[in-house]
Amino acid sequence: MGYAMESDRFKLLLDGRPDDTRGDEEMGPGNPIPAFTGETCRSAEAHESGRSVSDVAVTPEGVVLDVTDGCLSRTGYCRADLLGRPIDTILDSASGAAIREFMQAPGHIHGAIVDATLACGDGSTCRVELTVRCRTDAPGVFSIAINGFAEMAECGHRAMLTQVSVDKVSDMIIWLDADGRYVFVNRAATRMFGYSAAEFGRKRVWDVDPLFNEEIWREHWQDLVDQGVVRIETINKTRDGVEVPIEVTANLVEYKGKFYNCSIVRDITERRRMEAEWRFLNEKALQLSLTDALTGIGNRRRFDTAFDAELKSHLRSRAPLSLILCDVDAFKAFNDRYGHVAGDDCLRQIAGVLSRAVQRSGDLAARFGGEEFACILPATELEGAMRVAEGIRTGIMALAIPHAGSPAAEMVTASLGVLTIRSLDNAPRPEILAAADAYLYKAKNKGRNRVVGGEFMRPGSRHEKAGR
Repeated sequence: MGYAMESDRFKLLLDGRPDDTRGDEEMGPGNPIPAFTGETCRSAEAHESGRSVSDVAVTPEGVVLDVTDGCLSRTGYCRADLLGRPIDTILDSASGAAIREFMQAPGHIHGAIVDATLACGDGSTCRVELTVRCRTDAPGVFSIAINGFAEMAECGHRAMLTQVSVDKVSDMIIWLDADGRYVFVNRAATRMFGYSAAEFGRKRVWDVDPLFNEEIWREHWQDLVDQGVVRIETINKTRDGVEVPIEVTANLVEYKGKFYNCSIVRDITERRRMEAEWRFLNEKALQLSLTDALTGIGNRRRFDTAFDAELKSHLRSRAPLSLILCDVDAFKAFNDRYGHVAGDDCLRQIAGVLSRAVQRSGDLAARFGGEEFACILPATELEGAMRVAEGIRTGIMALAIPHAGSPAAEMVTASLGVLTIRSLDNAPRPEILAAADAYLYKAKNKGRNRVVGGEFMRPGSRHEKAGR
């Protein structure tokens, strides 16, 4: 008579006869074990005769009578934990019920294989395969061989590797609950911040992060719920009060029905230092690219960039914009008489006069080319620009640099042209520079060492205000 029970969890090993009391050793070529159905035969261990090293002897009611030492060592129990206890002590209830139903069924069935969940003595669980057989040497007793300990050992090995990784990695692993409480920190976190795991357990995020409070945490948690993964940069304080910049990759994790923030936290102190150094070097390189190497003030590139920006600002604000062009009088004759080294020193001193004359934020003094300089004066009327230009002229004379070959004076002097633009619908840059240059040459044509200026007018218009 065949036994009809079979499911995804429970597979029969053999359809037997009511009087089949033979042991496995009697099964030979003349009495083969019938073929298994589907995945019934999954391990050679299920067909081995005799007792397994991981056997449990039970009554048909599922009460444990005996257990091998191998089974005890592999499951982590002692003998007293199991003897006289129901097999459900170490198996999930569904598997235990299936085994009892099989053992209490009428007739003698060779055996069955049951997929089950085994609960080990350390609280861990693993999937195993149970081979249930009627014991031929002890009528009324069944043997349950627990197979799959290799997989169980592999799971334990992987769990061990996971724990070691968590403790050994340099990145910090921090679990937080929805209220911002620290649930778990690895050793890297305790080393970095100086708090013990127990001390972390009494804190919330805002006790360690000065940029967080409860409201900000709630917003962060909602972002995490909405997005699943959130990356931020923030600051944590060590136990000694040292602020450490960190990068946080927060992951929303569900475990046993509760949600947590599982964060990978990285110290970015070195990265911040390198970024600051990189910015400094870039700014320095940019500054050098915009600075005249000889005089130390802005170069022509700096002038062009600033002047274009101020023209755009003028179009928006309609505020007056003034420009000064300054040319050293008879500078070629100075170089011919005193030499280029003296000429370079002369230009450096004149650049210093211009720098001191333009002190407002937004004003700019630059070397325009050769012995010619320029000043940009945003939001400056013509009258104010003329005063600045006159200050530059007298400041250059005050240097008292001898110039015996000058037709203007016995010292180095300069001629200056001043131009002011007001309320232009557009600002034609070449025309503006040409108009300023025209005022400069008027100053030279009137005898040098003087200032001439006026407001910008379209070609054909006549409107200028002359200086000295």
